[in-house]
Amino acid sequence: MGETKHFLLLNDQPVTCPKCSSRTNFYEKVDAYHGVYEVHTCLDKKCGYEFLCIQD
Repeated sequence: MGETKHFLLLNDQPVTCPKCSSRTNFYEKVDAYHGVYEVHTCLDKKCGYEFLCIQD
């Protein structure tokens, strides 16, 4: 069974990794189901966790 991905809601605060609290880098993606969302990757080289952020 694969690892569960986090879906976070965007707000006016900078996004941080839900696993280690480090800052993230991101790119925007669009699909028919979710619309526009951001794919974030943790900048901590030891963590590197990837998760998604969507607009509220």
